[in-house]
Amino acid sequence: MPTGARCIPILGFFLKVLKPSAYWEYPMAHLMNFLIYVAALGCFEFFLVTFIAKRKSHDQELLNDGKMGLPESCWWLLAQLIHLLIVASDRSACCDA
Repeated sequence: MPTGARCIPILGFFLKVLKPSAYWEYPMAHLMNFLIYVAALGCFEFFLVTFIAKRKSHDQELLNDGKMGLPESCWWLLAQLIHLLIVASDRSACCDA
C-alpha cells in the first residue's frame, strides 16, 4: 500500500469507486501509483517544453547582446537529472517509512 498522508485520500477514492475485493486491493494500489506517476511525468514534460520554448526566445535576446545561453540539450539533460533525483529521493523516503 502507498504510504504517506497525500496518498490516503486518493486511495480511498479508488477503493470507494471501484470496490475491489481484498485480492485486488494491492494491485489496484500499484495501478494508482503508476497513474499518478504518469500524470506527474506528463505535467513535467509540459513544463519542460514550455520552459525551453521561453528560454529559446530569451536566448535570442542574449545572442543579440553578444552573450550565450545554455543549449536545449543541456536543459533537457539537467531537467531529467533533477527529475530522477526527485523521484529517487521520494521513493527512498517512502521505503524508509
